[in-house]
Amino acid sequence: MQDVTRWWRRASESVLDVNPATTNRPWCCDALSPVREVGKAVFWIYAWQASSGQEFHRPKHGRKSRKAAEQEMGNPRTGTLSACHGGHFLLSCFPALLLSHRSYQVTDSSHSPPNLEQSGARHRRSWSDPVFLSIVLAAALVRVPGCFTELWLDEVIYVALANDQIRSPIDVFTVDQDWANQHLSTMIFYALGQRDHWFVYRIPSLIGGVGTVILAWLIAARAGRGAAIIAALLSGGSYLLIHYSSEARGYALVVLFAFASWYALQRFSDRKRWFWIFVFWICACLGFLSHLMYVHILTASAVWLVHHLHRTSRSRIECIARCLQCLAVPSIFLVVYWVFVVRHLEIFGSGLERRLSDVLVQTLSYGSGGPAEGSLALAVAVLVACGFVGAIVLMVREKRDDWSFYLTAVVVSPAVLLLVRPPDLIVVRYFLVQVAFALVALSFALAQLGRSGHLARLAVVLAMLLSLVGNGLNVSTFFRYGRGSYLRGLRYIVQQTSGNTVTIASDHDDRNGLLVDYYRRFLPQGRRIIYIDREDYPLTGSLWMIHHRIGDPGEVPLIWVDAHGNRFELAVSMPYSDLSGWHWFLYKRQF
Repeated sequence: MQDVTRWWRRASESVLDVNPATTNRPWCCDALSPVREVGKAVFWIYAWQASSGQEFHRPKHGRKSRKAAEQEMGNPRTGTLSACHGGHFLLSCFPALLLSHRSYQVTDSSHSPPNLEQSGARHRRSWSDPVFLSIVLAAALVRVPGCFTELWLDEVIYVALANDQIRSPIDVFTVDQDWANQHLSTMIFYALGQRDHWFVYRIPSLIGGVGTVILAWLIAARAGRGAAIIAALLSGGSYLLIHYSSEARGYALVVLFAFASWYALQRFSDRKRWFWIFVFWICACLGFLSHLMYVHILTASAVWLVHHLHRTSRSRIECIARCLQCLAVPSIFLVVYWVFVVRHLEIFGSGLERRLSDVLVQTLSYGSGGPAEGSLALAVAVLVACGFVGAIVLMVREKRDDWSFYLTAVVVSPAVLLLVRPPDLIVVRYFLVQVAFALVALSFALAQLGRSGHLARLAVVLAMLLSLVGNGLNVSTFFRYGRGSYLRGLRYIVQQTSGNTVTIASDHDDRNGLLVDYYRRFLPQGRRIIYIDREDYPLTGSLWMIHHRIGDPGEVPLIWVDAHGNRFELAVSMPYSDLSGWHWFLYKRQF
């Protein structure tokens, strides 16, 4: 009798399972839970009757022995469920069976469903998960204010290039090879045309930033819902990702396509469907067009494919065929792109020359909510690095193949590129993709730590809160100062000048001159702005002098005298937050 009772308990749990983690029932069916509970109650009544030896009503077939009734109801060894005479049992349980979307075949609880079905159900549930929707909405809202800050030099160059020099899509790849190295953004700006407000040019990056948060959830959801929540919070609240999600360049897009291609590759390994191969191909090509740093992701994808297929393929020929199937198109595109476009580029950027160690510390600290520099930034960077190493060790211990991808994308590939071809200028934004994937990998370790006990869970919650608060402080500074106040500075100059003609000079023509030339169109009509190059600087000087500083401005003189003895007094300072842009110091001529 005890065996029969245990079997009926297992049968009821399997047939009437309403756990959202193991069912594919639509969320709207939860409103019919009272009907389901009634079905459960009736089910248990019949289960109790079967276990106690009581017989069901069978008006036409008479009474049967207890053994015959048990055999008719079910066989504990095979786990098959048969309908009783008259259909009373089936009809009584029909509402619960219908709402649970399960078959009438009872499976042994010791056999878990296939990973493929779990993966599909998990991704379908994400779109209706209130936590998921809340995080995505908050991530979108926190990225919008940054889109209304003023454009800085690099954004101005791409917008002006798309509007003034490009006449066809082919020109995107041939015009101004010194700057046009983010061709997808340039093509988008060309399609948008001339706009009165620069917010429009930042919409693609905004979409890329929000899409990155969505994909971070989906990628981390393979390790559980806890890891998905942590990954979405880390990527959604990261100051680095927020900053570049509101910048009219290709950095947010390359992170988006990097996440999308990795997600598509994982889905292809699950289902072996050509659809996911096409998605991977498209995302890889768009990733290269967004920024060349996508090469780290293609390298990591190749390493992971070889590692994964070596373990799962039945033969070496199948392994090679699968690798070619996934990597042939992106590799051919990269070769063509390199031969006809990339090798002709002369890429240089604007920024402050710094040591690699300082840039890495600032990158890791900013990515997880720490300050830009100092002992606290170093401590945060060390903690993040240790957490990433712990995540790799955890994936290796769990015999997961994706450790090779994260290790290659975050550490190995960038290190090799720095050794083989170090760039002339190293800045934080060059490691944006690495930070994004490091945060996803870190979510695996934090989720595993949170399952270790109450104290560990409390430590994870505290760490997440500190990260969000630190990122919030950095984001608030970014919202306050933006990437600089160039238009506001020019408006101040116009207001403080009595005549209709305003002459302006600066300490750097290539940087400040381009900004003055772009923003003069937004100034009041009737005021003539003349920018004087340093080569044409007159003996009498100019009415205004602009000085700029990148990073810590240090001590700024209140009085400045040019080479001809003209005296200028500091009128106003226009600070910027960090990462993109620079400070402006406006000096007015003293007569």
